[in-house]
Amino acid sequence: MVILALAAVGLVGIAALGIDVFYIYWNKNKLQGGTDAAALAGATYFNNVTFVGKNAACLYATDAQNAACTYALNNGILLSELASVVANSGSQSMTVSATRTISALFARVVGIQNFTVSAISVAVLRGLASATNIAPLGLDSTTTYTYGQALTLHNGNCGAGCWAGLSMQSASNGTIGANAFRQNLGSGCSCTVKVGDILTSEPGATTGPIGQGVSARVAAGNASDSTGTWSTHTLSDARVTVVPVVNWSGCVGSCSVPVTGFAEVWISSTTGADINAVFIRQVAEGTPGTGGTNMGAVHAQLTQ
Repeated sequence: MVILALAAVGLVGIAALGIDVFYIYWNKNKLQGGTDAAALAGATYFNNVTFVGKNAACLYATDAQNAACTYALNNGILLSELASVVANSGSQSMTVSATRTISALFARVVGIQNFTVSAISVAVLRGLASATNIAPLGLDSTTTYTYGQALTLHNGNCGAGCWAGLSMQSASNGTIGANAFRQNLGSGCSCTVKVGDILTSEPGATTGPIGQGVSARVAAGNASDSTGTWSTHTLSDARVTVVPVVNWSGCVGSCSVPVTGFAEVWISSTTGADINAVFIRQVAEGTPGTGGTNMGAVHAQLTQ
């Protein structure tokens, strides 16, 4: 009986220690989940994207930091636990760290009053390997673009600086042609395009479908973000769209072109069959990867 009593004490002690260890790991995982969500959210709001819904307790200098702070608080991290929120616009990375002090449960018997757990998350913006909801326009891969550069898309001069139309199926009935071009220009093709895919040019898209498609996109953007501009707008503004970057070299008339990456543009208006846009950088729907050229359309990815 004495031996059993002593053994029982040891077993209870081990069980108690196990409960404390579980409590530590549970808090660590919850804290890590919060910093992961915060870092991804913060990275999403780089590049002049306006963050709506900021927590009043978040008083950082940039939208990216306030987005990270807000998401941290929304995911169970206290403001006092948030150790740092660092936005590096040069490397397009967001680092969020947090520290939590938790009271010991059974470890108090041996004099341990508290445990400290920490978490750190780093999210960076990567170029897309695939994209969805893209506009049927191809930017020339041999042309250099700069942030804020005005572009005239679909000008029909294939070669260096060519930005012609691309043939894609419509979301409504799977057809191609001018009507599908209009629909995809207005709301984006529901298809998924990957780096390395071969796309076909759309030389038949005329002034009518282009004007109608752009008008629908601009109207949707104005309805959701009436004060939005290319340099400051909400994340869901319809005037922001992903376009494939393709190699137009040797393309005359109807031809096939390879996708080398994805770009992001702000579409503002049309002039005849030409589309007026601005080259920007922004997070877009799709999957990040290293296979394509980073041309402005990016996705947030955790690296730590």
